Parts: sequence; structure tokens; C-alpha cells
Amino acid sequence: MDRRDSETAELREAVRLQRMGRFDEAEAQARLVLGRRPEHPAALRLLGRVAVQRGRDEEAVCLLRRAANVAPSEPLIHSDLAAALGACGRDAEAECSARAALDLRPDLPEAWNNLGASLKRQGRIRQAGAAFARALRLRPNYPEAHRNLADVLRAVGRVLEAVREYRMALDLRPGYFGALDGLAAALVDLGETDQVIATYQKLIELHPRLPDARSGMLYTLHYSPAYDSEALFHEHIEWGRLFCEPVRHQIKVHENDRDPDRKLRVGYVSPDLREHTVTKFITAAFDHHDPGAPGFELFCYSDAEKPDEVTNRIKSIVDH
Repeated sequence: MDRRDSETAELREAVRLQRMGRFDEAEAQARLVLGRRPEHPAALRLLGRVAVQRGRDEEAVCLLRRAANVAPSEPLIHSDLAAALGACGRDAEAECSARAALDLRPDLPEAWNNLGASLKRQGRIRQAGAAFARALRLRPNYPEAHRNLADVLRAVGRVLEAVREYRMALDLRPGYFGALDGLAAALVDLGETDQVIATYQKLIELHPRLPDARSGMLYTLHYSPAYDSEALFHEHIEWGRLFCEPVRHQIKVHENDRDPDRKLRVGYVSPDLREHTVTKFITAAFDHHDPGAPGFELFCYSDAEKPDEVTNRIKSIVDH
């Protein structure tokens, strides 16, 4: 076996290990090739893909840029680079890399999917939807593209179509986290309470310690007649056991003034001090707070991504 045949066999084995999730072994196998040829594009690409899967996104960008410089006419490298740049939040660069891939190979579904993802993150929703749809025309059995198209459809209010796309993604990849999570959100939009709970239960079965899934289920249980106050209480206690008890020891004792006659400074912290369910419940408390009352002083800390008229109204009725 000559050197090239040996390298091909080593890289084929590295790809097999990567697909099995044996990332340490895949990485070691690819580095054997790089030890002999430091700029081997296929080995650099594989290491970049492994780095993305392990959450080392900046490292992935460096590796894939090296690969693209060595093999500028390889569309799959440009497409992978687009995905890595997107994971780093560098969406304009990700779009350029995806388009470079498509200039080289217009029928590459991965590149259309990565282009759609970069457009979606830039807020160009309808263009993103067109890119995902193109990816699916090229590869109908593409679970990521079905999930991404579903996200776009939900964003533009086409929720029933979004549900269909999420379910198609799940048919292709049972247990697909992103599709299950999106499906739950779309079913919430439709008011399908029982289906929402069943979807969250599936998520929790697959990821027992996932806070967002359990939080979403807790919220939804309030709308189900199948859960009385005792059942709701039990579920909230379970939340505390899983997510509060493990960090209880990290809570620091407050060194504030304990004088019972001092003014209490009460703070409300939320990302939802805007047009949202939270403000429909809590704004009345602000409205009826007497700013001249000697015992209390109100502070609101808003982490709303897009402050609106409700945010401004709250600003006008609390002390700070």
C-alpha cells in the first residue's frame, strides 16, 4: 500500500469513528495524517468537524480556514466553514462561505441549509425559508433542513405547516432534540395542551436534567385539567430537587441591613418586562404601588431584547 492509499484508509477510519461519536479516536487518527502532511485538506476538514461537534467553534474555524486555503475549490469545506462561523455568531462571514460553496456546487444541500441558517440569524427570514426549501428539494430526507424550515414557518405564523415539518424531522431522526423542542413550542401556539405535555415528557425522558424542557412542561401543566394543585405542587418540588438543591450551597448570605423599620427596596428582574404574559399579571402590582408609601421602593431590572411600549409604561410607574 503506497502513502496515499494509507492516508485514505486512515481518514476513512477517522470518519467512521467520528460518525460513531468516538471523537478522541477520530481526532487521533486524523492527526496521524497531519503529522506526515500538515496541510492535508481532508484531515483538516475532519478535525474541524470534530471540533464543532465538541463545541470548540473558534478552533473549528481556524482548522477549516486552513483547509479552505489549501483546497479552495472543495465546496464541502466552504460549507463546513459556514457552519462553524455560524456557531461563533459570525453570520455575515458564514453567509459568504456558504455562497462560496454554492458557487462551486449549486446542488449541495448542506450549503443551502447553512446559508439558510446564516440568513435566519441575520433576520432575513423569508430568504432563509427559500434556502431551506431548496435544500429539501435536493435532499428530501434531510432532518436538519426540515427542522430549520419549521422554525421559519413558525416565525412567520404558518404554525400548522411548521408542525408538519417538525414531525417530518422526527420521523427521519427519532428523538431529535431541536425538532422536539420546536414542536413543543409550535403546539403551544396552537393551544394543543395534551400534545405539548406529551412532547415535553418525551424530551424529559431523553434528557432528564434539561431545565428548559422541564420549565416548559411546568408552564403548560397549568393549562391542563388533568393536573390538580397537588400534582402541580409535586412537579414543582421535583424541579427544586433537580435544579435548586445541587446549587443551594452556592447561595451567599446577604449582608444587608436587618433593621425592621428601614425602607424595603424591592427588585423585579425579568427578560419579559414587555408585551408578554408576565406583564399582564404583574403590572397591576406596579399600578397600585403608592410611590409615596414610606415602607417600599420599587426597582425593575429589564433584560428584554426588544423593549416596547409596555416596557416604557413600567418605567413610568415604578420608582427606578
